[in-house]
Amino acid sequence: AIENTAIYGTETQINLVTDRMLLTDMNNCNAGVESITLAPDGKFYICPAFYHDGLDDVGNPNDGLSIPNQQLFKLEFAPLCRKCDAYHCKRCVWLNQKTTLEVNTPSHEQCVVSHLERNESMHLLNTLKRQGRVQTNISIPEIDYLDPFDKIVNKI
Repeated sequence: AIENTAIYGTETQINLVTDRMLLTDMNNCNAGVESITLAPDGKFYICPAFYHDGLDDVGNPNDGLSIPNQQLFKLEFAPLCRKCDAYHCKRCVWLNQKTTLEVNTPSHEQCVVSHLERNESMHLLNTLKRQGRVQTNISIPEIDYLDPFDKIVNKI
């Protein structure tokens, strides 16, 4: 259906699937690195979900911001994510914390969903390139896993 829409000249965007076709590096939410939430209680939180869940605040406008282990929110300190090419993945630090107890480690489910979306982007991009509907240097290579952790475990 998406291919048919592109063939007939109607521009269609499908959240995440078409996003990945345009990205050349990670496009995560970057909560705790590029953004902080000022909540209704007057305190700073990593993101709105941290406030909603009753997790610890990270400061306030009077005393400033203090994020313990702030490096853990950065992509370069996320061993699985820093080499991943599911660039559209939101890498949700709140969901990571909830499911793995680590802000920089995504759950199996989060990785699988992002890689399924990534693979759909790859198929769509390849179809549109074959039909001459898209001209881009971006390519999404074939992979043999849905969770990067599975690839690491299989090497052990």
